Amino acid sequence: MYSEGWLGGREAALSDAERAAGLSHPSLLVFDEPGEASYYFDDNGLFGGQYVEVMVADNEIIDADLVN
Repeated sequence: MYSEGWLGGREAALSDAERAAGLSHPSLLVFDEPGEASYYFDDNGLFGGQYVEVMVADNEIIDADLVN
């Protein structure tokens, strides 16, 4: 991940806005439970080629994680 600890001072760390702008190709998985869904974003190499999963319930983000 592009953070100060990982980069070791070789490059500038990305801001939250820059990391968010790097996510692309969202897809949506809707659950049977009303108001629940997961969004998946391509990381464009920011997190080692993994996907970012964002879980939502009742229009609130409840969790986010990296998935293969």
